[in-house]
Amino acid sequence: MVEDTETAATIRSQNFTQIPLEQASPIDSPSEIPERQYKMVQVVQHPNDETIAATPNDSPTSSVTDQAYRIVTSSMMADPIHQTNPVTALSLLETALTNRNVPLAKHYIDNLAELIRKDNALTILHRMGRWVHASELDRQLNFEPSAPPLVDNAQERNDDWMKQPLNRIRDRALREIDKDGDYFLKQTEFEELHYQDVLDITVRDTLRVSSELVVYSAIMRWASNECQRKGLSNEDVNMKAVLKDLIYAPRYGLMSKKEFGRRTIDDHRGPDRIGLPLEINEQILNYIKSKGKKKTINTRTELPYKMSRPRGSFDSSRSVKRHRKDEDKRPTKEKAILNCLGCFTAVFD
Repeated sequence: MVEDTETAATIRSQNFTQIPLEQASPIDSPSEIPERQYKMVQVVQHPNDETIAATPNDSPTSSVTDQAYRIVTSSMMADPIHQTNPVTALSLLETALTNRNVPLAKHYIDNLAELIRKDNALTILHRMGRWVHASELDRQLNFEPSAPPLVDNAQERNDDWMKQPLNRIRDRALREIDKDGDYFLKQTEFEELHYQDVLDITVRDTLRVSSELVVYSAIMRWASNECQRKGLSNEDVNMKAVLKDLIYAPRYGLMSKKEFGRRTIDDHRGPDRIGLPLEINEQILNYIKSKGKKKTINTRTELPYKMSRPRGSFDSSRSVKRHRKDEDKRPTKEKAILNCLGCFTAVFD
C-alpha cells in the first residue's frame, strides 16, 4: 500500500519499523514459506522520494537463508574430504573458523596437523597466529557476521573453544622448526611472524642452531621489520621497545668472547651493544671469560633467562662425555687391537 504526500510519511501502527525497501525481503508464495515466516510490509513515500518499507519488530529470527546454510554445511560434514594438500587444508580450516563451523573446523585441524612439513611449518604458524594471538576485539573481525554458528555443544558457542586445538597445531609446527633452526630463522617469512611466535621459537631448549649468532641475527631482523610495520625508525630505543623479552632469547653465555663483542652482525649492533642491562652485560662477559678456566667451571653462576644453558640438541659437552663413556665401554681386546692398528699406521706413515 503506497501513500503520496508532500509531508513526511508516517506509519500509523507502532508495530512497524521503517527500513529501506531494498533491504526488505521479497515474499514468496504461501505454499513455499511457512506462515510463521510471513513478513508484513507497508510501503510509504519518503519526502525525499526515497521509498521505504516497514516490517514488524517481532519478526522471526530464523530465516530460510539460515536453514539453507545449515543444510549445506551439514551435508559437507556428512562426508568431509581428507585433504593431502596443506595449502587447501589450511584455507578450508580458516574458512570454517571464519564461518564459525566448529565441526568442520575440528576436522581440518586434525587434517592439517598431519600435513605439517619443513616447507610449510612457518606459514602454518604464521596463519594460526591470526586466531591464537588476536585480542578479543580483533578476533571478532575475523568472523563472518552473517554466518549462524554450527556447534557440537553449547560450550563451543564461546569462540575460546579453538585455542587449545589451534595451539596443538602450533606445537607441531614449532617441533618441526626445532629440527633445523638455521633454515627457519633465515627465512624472510620469519620476519613477518607475530611477536609471540618469534619468542616461542627462539627461547626453546630444543631449537637446533649452529650458533647463537643465528638466533641473534634473526631477532634483530625481525625487530627491524616490526619497527617498519609500526611506522617507527630503527633507532636503538625503538628496536629495544619492540624486542621486549626477545632481547634475552639468544644464549649469550654460549658465545665466544669474540662473537659477543662483535660491533655489528648483519648490519645491526652486536650483542654487547644491543642495550642489555649493564649488570647482565657484565655477568655475561664474566661467564664467557670463565669458560676456559677449569677452576671455575663448577663454581660459576649460571646466567639468568637460560642465557648459559645449552640447547638440547647442541650440548657439545654432553656429546663429548657420551663419546668418552662409549669408548670406556669397549672390551679390552678391542682397545688393544685399535692401539696396535694405531702403532702400525704411525710406523708405515
